[in-house]
Amino acid sequence: MIIPTWGCLPLSYKIFGSSISCSSLTEQSIISQLSILVDIQHRKHEVIHDVFCLPRSRRLWNAPEEKYIADYTTSGNNSFTDLDVVQSGLSLYHIELAFYGQGLSNFSAEHFANARYPPEIRERYLQIVANEQYHVETLSAILVAAGVLPVSLCTYAFPITTLEEFIETTHAFENAASSLWNYASAAIVDPTIATLAGGILSTKGRHAAWIGTTLFHENTWNAHFETPLNFRQIYSSAKAFIVSCPEYQPNILGYSDTFPSLKVTVNHPSATFDFEALAGSTQPFYTAFLNGNGPSGNNSSQTFAPIDKVTGAVVIPPGLKGYTYALVTSENGVVSDDVTVAGLAIPNSNVAFGFGYTELELA
Repeated sequence: MIIPTWGCLPLSYKIFGSSISCSSLTEQSIISQLSILVDIQHRKHEVIHDVFCLPRSRRLWNAPEEKYIADYTTSGNNSFTDLDVVQSGLSLYHIELAFYGQGLSNFSAEHFANARYPPEIRERYLQIVANEQYHVETLSAILVAAGVLPVSLCTYAFPITTLEEFIETTHAFENAASSLWNYASAAIVDPTIATLAGGILSTKGRHAAWIGTTLFHENTWNAHFETPLNFRQIYSSAKAFIVSCPEYQPNILGYSDTFPSLKVTVNHPSATFDFEALAGSTQPFYTAFLNGNGPSGNNSSQTFAPIDKVTGAVVIPPGLKGYTYALVTSENGVVSDDVTVAGLAIPNSNVAFGFGYTELELA
């Protein structure tokens, strides 16, 4: 199903007689006003660009690019800015909100009841959406205050046909978002934005914990640490949901250089990895399994297994615990963008690779 997507405006706007406030969302406003939200969001961008004759760029008004970079340069060897992180996080939030919007429109309280879920399950999902909307409002406000036009909505497609698929995908979204904001928190210099990123990380982790514990009967804490995942890794999976975007998109980290797709078919204790580079190649490839159960002093664990050159078969390493992701690399024992061949593969539940949270051993 392809839907026009929706999102919350940076503040409470009134454009052409319509007004939306993110702080007072109800189920009715979430479900029934989807078309109003997307219409206002798109008209807002047109008003800014066309009335003020601005170029279709990420700048809301003309300011020296040197000042913009000097004020928001990140630490280390990163080539992106704090505002790039905010913008990219906002872009992924648009995908999440579009997904939740479609899911809660398609699956009513009656659908949840027929699947024997108590009423509070769907109500909790509505509360998650309210959290997401507030995050979108806050991230957008940061960009506007800095003179940067927030990223526009795209058009998305979600191949979700059953309530079970919806719930499993919410699990994947919330865990992946926790991993992304874990990475982003370390890349931000500005203390206010860093604190915000940490707050989002904590909230997303609580969302994932509630879904995992209540709906999948997993340990609440998942693993010793959250698994850090960068924007390129996340977008390599999330971009599959994007049908098209406006041409005047800002710099979205990882969006334009995603890794080739990776399809994983699990038949425990093995799995088959299907990716483009495998066909006819004589080069060795390896699967990197990533989770947050690293050794003491390390916040992530990387376990490697060779991939059969002919069949793509992989023997899943024993002892994997917690929510685990998979990448294909060209070097054994190394995880970096330079050697990543395909991925990221995100499991829909903790049993995707045949292991569970209940086996988690605490030191």
